[in-house]
Amino acid sequence: MSGVTIKFDTDTIRSINLFEDITGVKVMDAITTKDSAHFVVEEGKVGLAIGKGGKTIKKVQNNLNKNVKVYEYSDSLKKFVENVLPVRVRSVKLDRSGDKKIVHIGVKRSDWSKAVGKDGKNVDITRRFLKREFDVDDVKVE
Repeated sequence: MSGVTIKFDTDTIRSINLFEDITGVKVMDAITTKDSAHFVVEEGKVGLAIGKGGKTIKKVQNNLNKNVKVYEYSDSLKKFVENVLPVRVRSVKLDRSGDKKIVHIGVKRSDWSKAVGKDGKNVDITRRFLKREFDVDDVKVE
């Protein structure tokens, strides 16, 4: 993780506490929206958080009344992007032009709209996590 201090709002803190209580898995980072909650957990802990047949994660979803996504942390930028995006990632390139760090993510043309998500939701979540975990300024899906 980068040295960025993350400040969570009350709703996100409540969601993290509930997630950890139900799953027994520690949350490294989280983003909540009106209708969804996204949690980053330690490597190797996603299966534990989801539970057998998705039972544990369904309990979290029911308690939060939100769609819940769980991602595995990696200190490798490429691996982390692959874990967060809902499509197969072809390439991840870090461009350090000037004082900006921009990540270019290559996906198949047929997967582009799913990678970006409705109203840019998927790429926005990815951008927010990459800003906090890798100090990235922007993300481009190509």
